[in-house]
Amino acid sequence: MKKYVLVLCTLLLLCGCDKKEEEVKTDLKFDEDSYSIYEPYKSGVSNDYVVSHILNHYDREEVESSLMDISTSYFPTDNTYYQAGQYLSEKDLTSLLSREKLNQADNVTIDGISISPEYISYIYEQNYLSSEGKLKGISIAVVLNPYQQYQNQYGAYQYKKVDETTVLEFGKKRAQELLTYLREEKDLKDVKVLMGLYVQNSPDEVLPGSFKQVGITSSQDISFQSVDYQYQLLESSWVQEKDMNSYTAFQNLKKKLTELFPTTYMVAEGLYVSGRLQNLEIDVHSTYMNKSELLKVSQLISTELSNTFPGGIQIKVYLKENNDMVGFISKEKTSSSARIYIMKG
Repeated sequence: MKKYVLVLCTLLLLCGCDKKEEEVKTDLKFDEDSYSIYEPYKSGVSNDYVVSHILNHYDREEVESSLMDISTSYFPTDNTYYQAGQYLSEKDLTSLLSREKLNQADNVTIDGISISPEYISYIYEQNYLSSEGKLKGISIAVVLNPYQQYQNQYGAYQYKKVDETTVLEFGKKRAQELLTYLREEKDLKDVKVLMGLYVQNSPDEVLPGSFKQVGITSSQDISFQSVDYQYQLLESSWVQEKDMNSYTAFQNLKKKLTELFPTTYMVAEGLYVSGRLQNLEIDVHSTYMNKSELLKVSQLISTELSNTFPGGIQIKVYLKENNDMVGFISKEKTSSSARIYIMKG
């Protein structure tokens, strides 16, 4: 659901306004800090290249925003500027992702079906610069796909899931080869390289996948460590078992909202890091609300966010009327109250 940049732009328009390997940090920051774009702006040289094997469209947006979140632990936002990737071009990616290079893999047999897998869907690059424009580091997401396609006896395409451990081991090996490739570029010979192994979700899921392993290096080798970084729907059995406080808070909010406006419905998605809720996004849908009703709904949600949800989490609420956003509520981790933005005249 990551819509931070979109929401920020909307609000502004409406309001007028050392060679040693480093340990992986899992105390990631979410939305409290953000990067400024380095000027003059440059488009990424990959031309936003993405191959057709991205099965779940939620993954495309999640890779970009989560890689930036992870990068804040290594490239501080107070003295670092973001720039779209300038080193892996569309031509490079087309070559690298071929079966002759990084996607070279032996056939696998699942349930009696022989499949020729393409484990790497795409490679996504971000650059991080000093205020003088010097490259401080490069972040790379290697996006892995365990859902391999095959054609059944009737000619229809179906999917078989490869064991995640197999996919991650493949990803780690190919990430090392990718690092070697990057080091051949003179500007990247000694720069820090952060790499994350991201595993896509099923094509039928309404949640994105997540980063499973992260490593950073200034040398020729990269060592990965596991990160526990996953999205869950707040009404799922997983949340009910692992985070009853958040589950109950959401159920109470949902009950109060539907009592006030029976035609509304809510969907909530939480980001959990090491089993702890870090970020929560809630979509509130309705067919129609006049401005006074919208204000009433916003005030109700704002009060509930402050009084019943656990502290220390980032919360965003998107109020939608026929899928058009008409209101936005934000509660920062360190704040005791929420801010309301109404976008309906």
